[in-house]
Amino acid sequence: MAESRRVTMTKWLIKDALIAMLEETPLSNITITALCEKADVNRVTFYKYYRDPGDVLIDIGDAILEKVTRSGEEELSGEDNKLHHDVRALVDFVTENDKMFKIILVNADDDGFNGRLLKYSLDMYEERYDTGDKEFDHYRYMYMLGGIMGVLRSWVKYDNSASKEKIVDIIYKLINKQFDVKGE
Repeated sequence: MAESRRVTMTKWLIKDALIAMLEETPLSNITITALCEKADVNRVTFYKYYRDPGDVLIDIGDAILEKVTRSGEEELSGEDNKLHHDVRALVDFVTENDKMFKIILVNADDDGFNGRLLKYSLDMYEERYDTGDKEFDHYRYMYMLGGIMGVLRSWVKYDNSASKEKIVDIIYKLINKQFDVKGE
């Protein structure tokens, strides 16, 4: 059942407040009292939806993964190369959600989100780029994802100084040169 607009708005206020606080304060130093104050939400209301600030961060991560999943399932939209499409979709998504990615990928210590992102990405990769050697594919992908995430972290951390197109091109070229993965 879909949640009411009031519940959605309350959760959004809490999430937005947490993101704003994480820009200046580590998650471990954020109290429920301070978060509720920032969100202008009563503690009782907070506890209806979350246990602690870490629980809110997990909810933010889940929302990001849901959006990433939807963008990864879109049609190739004129691009005939799956790998290029996937890289572009990921960079587009990071650009559109820059603030959240800066918090979650660069500053926040949230292994849960990173693990879920890794599983989603691995499942998508195995489905699209299977070579028949499951063990090799797994390790190849882990290596590629580490590089992709490193590039994206650096790009987001340094305020997206390179253009989106340049980052897509860099990631695509690195993957193709390293692994000869065309994604066709």
